[in-house]
Amino acid sequence: MRCVEGLILAGGSSQRMGVHKMLMTIDGIPLIEHTITHMLPFCRRITVVTGYGAKDVANAIAHLPNVHIVHHPDYKLGMFSSFKQGMNALTCNLFFMMPGDMPFVQGQTFKVLLKAHCDTPVGPDRRDSHDCGAIWVPSYKRHAGHPILIEASGALYEQVMGMPNNAILKSALAPCAKTYVDVEDPGILVDLDTPEDFHAHVRAAN
Repeated sequence: MRCVEGLILAGGSSQRMGVHKMLMTIDGIPLIEHTITHMLPFCRRITVVTGYGAKDVANAIAHLPNVHIVHHPDYKLGMFSSFKQGMNALTCNLFFMMPGDMPFVQGQTFKVLLKAHCDTPVGPDRRDSHDCGAIWVPSYKRHAGHPILIEASGALYEQVMGMPNNAILKSALAPCAKTYVDVEDPGILVDLDTPEDFHAHVRAAN
C-alpha cells in the first residue's frame, strides 16, 4: 500500500480576516477541522504546521486521529518557511499539501489526484533520486488550485532544506514536473481571506 501523508499549512496571522480564521466555525466546526477531515481518509497521517495562535489551533484539533502538529515559531517569514518545517516532519515522500483555510475541497478531488499519480510513471524515493520529483495539480475550469500532490525526490528535499526561510514556495517547486488534473470541484479555488469571502462561501455551500 502506498505511503501517503498530508501537509496542511495553518500558521498565518489572518490579518485580512480580523480574527483567527482557522477557528471560525462552519456548522459549529472549526474551519481547520473541516480541512483536515476532508483530507484524512486518504492519508496515513496529516502534519499541521501552526504559527499564529498555535495553542488554540492545537486544542481545536487535538481530538482528531492521525494528526501531527508542528509549531513553527518563525511563521511570519511566510508560507515557504512553514512548508519547509512541515516537509521535514514527513515520513512519506508522497504527500498532499494545501493551506488550512480551504474547507470546501471535496473528497473526490483527493481520489482523482491519487489515481492520476498511479497512472503516471514517477521516480524513486526522494532521498535516493537525483530528479526533482513530480507534482499533480487539480484544475477546475482551467484554473489551478489546491491540494497539490507532491512526490518529492531526494534532490527536491535537499533543495528545499537548503533554501532560506524567506524563499518563495512557488520558486522552490518550479523545477518539478507538473501534471494538471481536471476535477469537478470549485472548492479547490476557495481560500478564505476576508469576512466577505467567508460569509459568501458559507452561504453558497448551504
